[in-house]
Amino acid sequence: MQKETKVSFVSAALILFGLLLLANLYIVAQDNTLPKVYQAQAMGQGTQLGRTYNITVHIDQYTSSEERQVLVDAFCKDVSQGLFNALTKAKSKGRIAVTGTLG
Repeated sequence: MQKETKVSFVSAALILFGLLLLANLYIVAQDNTLPKVYQAQAMGQGTQLGRTYNITVHIDQYTSSEERQVLVDAFCKDVSQGLFNALTKAKSKGRIAVTGTLG
């Protein structure tokens, strides 16, 4: 049960990280060609404190302003659960892979 909690925590953190990355890169990336690949390191929080994870972010396309506003509204309404629900309904724009896992 504790392992499932850790996995869901890391998944939620990665989803939030991906959303923030996409939102911040939206304006800069409009002039760039796609797809893009970024590599990063995530620092563990809470029970994962002190651990680092290598992450690869694959961006196939960026969200429109309307799609972004739907995600922001969902987060403002129900915080992380609302954002999770909105992201599961949204069309895939890329993926985040944690090194050493299946993705």
